[in-house]
Amino acid sequence: MRLVLVALVVLAVSACGGSSGDDAAASGAGGQGGSATSGGSGSAGKPAAGVGGSEAGGADSGAGGAGAGGSGAGGSSGTSGAAGTPVADCTGTFGEPALVMDGAGERLGGLTLRADELELIYEGAPMDDAAAHHFRRSMRPSKDDVFPPGEELRMLDEACLTPTQVRSGELSNDGLRFYFGCYQGLTDEPQPIRIARRTKLDAPFVLDSEEFGTSHTGLALDADELMIITSPAMKGGPLFAQTRALTSDVFGPEITLVGLDGLITPDLSSDGQHLFASRYTDVNQNSLVAADRTGPLTFSTALTIRELEDPVSVVGSPTISADCRSLYYVSVTADREYSMMVMRR
Repeated sequence: MRLVLVALVVLAVSACGGSSGDDAAASGAGGQGGSATSGGSGSAGKPAAGVGGSEAGGADSGAGGAGAGGSGAGGSSGTSGAAGTPVADCTGTFGEPALVMDGAGERLGGLTLRADELELIYEGAPMDDAAAHHFRRSMRPSKDDVFPPGEELRMLDEACLTPTQVRSGELSNDGLRFYFGCYQGLTDEPQPIRIARRTKLDAPFVLDSEEFGTSHTGLALDADELMIITSPAMKGGPLFAQTRALTSDVFGPEITLVGLDGLITPDLSSDGQHLFASRYTDVNQNSLVAADRTGPLTFSTALTIRELEDPVSVVGSPTISADCRSLYYVSVTADREYSMMVMRR
């Protein structure tokens, strides 16, 4: 009976926020925030093409602007540490989950947070499968507060081919670039990777006119913005990586990541050394996992961080904070109640 309930819930999940079938894999990875050692990119190669802005206000705090030129600690061209952002410390055990946002009858997915954890961009979608999905942006005054329902980011929505596509994306370490995609579901053909940029944290996003390759559902952005990791093309399949030489290039073809089968909605720590994901198999859809990076395109075996208990049936969109001390995720009950939770070390 539990498997039947889980299957019904998954029909409504888009990385815990989507609309159909295997859309549990269609949410993006969460935001990374900055790191003093491998911060966000400097000025990216191509200027943004003006296609309108979002009403993306907010305090310019905790995640300073991008550095110029040079090379970050990872030896990646065109990057340097983002000012005022924390160093990742991924040691220790996570505590008990706490509520960060109540779905209030709406699906949630595609979480990404700014380095200071005060700005959240996510996907919101009504329970009606025929209703439009939206990128939304929410602000809170402190990390002790819950996030209120977010405003629609219509400029980003307009980049999707249809109103009902699942949306997910990820902020760069410095919070100035938003990488995103729109998908119909887990088995959808690879879709365009888009980038929206803002000149400072309280400025509106402006969408680049060009595309930066294609990818499967969701994307986890590496610290230097030269690699993304995406969800599998089928249930139980492997995660994929895609790389590029410069931040002005498109991302290349998919490279299978060995040993990371049965996972979805990946996210990378701000230093790129730790991967977080949720399991998505026939027997387990309510576990959060982590793996350590062992090479440019290799990771250790993913180990379970937490298996959520009833009434939670599905978890997704794990999002690690910039300092690696807080893990955000979407929780879905068998009654299709969505909420955003956090576990802190």
